[in-house]
Amino acid sequence: MINIKNMEDKLLSTQQAGDIMGISRIAVYNQVKKGQLPSIRLGKNYYIRENDLTSGCLTSSISKKEEQKIDKAVSKVVKDYGETLRLLGNV
Repeated sequence: MINIKNMEDKLLSTQQAGDIMGISRIAVYNQVKKGQLPSIRLGKNYYIRENDLTSGCLTSSISKKEEQKIDKAVSKVVKDYGETLRLLGNV
C-alpha cells in the first residue's frame, strides 16, 4: 500500500491502470496483491497513482535474469521471423 501524502496525484482504477499498461484489470490486481504495484485501498477497490505507472516503478518488478530471458526470446523471434515482421509492418 502507498502512503496518502500527496492527494494531488490522479488515482486510477485497476481497469484504467490495466488499459494504460496494456494488461487486464485482473493482472493489475494480481500485481497489487503481490506487492509489485503500489496501491491505495478505498473500500473494496484498489487504486493506483498515475505517477506510479509513469515513474518507472514497474520496471523493478522484473529481475535481471527475466529481462535477459525476454531479450533472448525477442532476438530469436526477430532472427527467425524478421522478414515476415517487416512485411507485416508494411501492410
